[in-house]
Amino acid sequence: MGRTGCGTSITIMLIALGCIAAGLWPVNGWAAGFRFVVLSGLAAALAFFAAAALLETIRERSVWRTLTRHMRESGVDLETLRQSAESRAGRVPGATRLAALLKDPPGGAPTA
Repeated sequence: MGRTGCGTSITIMLIALGCIAAGLWPVNGWAAGFRFVVLSGLAAALAFFAAAALLETIRERSVWRTLTRHMRESGVDLETLRQSAESRAGRVPGATRLAALLKDPPGGAPTA
């Protein structure tokens, strides 16, 4: 995630430099150009990480809806799911993330 955010920021900074070089963004002096390039990169990084956090929140809520439906339908409790995820954490892709999510539920533990 960090590499992608930094790559996005650097790409936007290069585009900003290109806009200045092509005359698409007029600047008065090197300081104004420097500010434009740096602020463009910073804004891009902040926007990228804000969007990533939003998508992660939406995804976690979706996982919780699926888990609560599964717990209602199967009668399994949260502790059993947590132990199962922890035992598979090294072998099953995504199990480590699921185990962490089960340990710290957003909005508190769901009721079955």
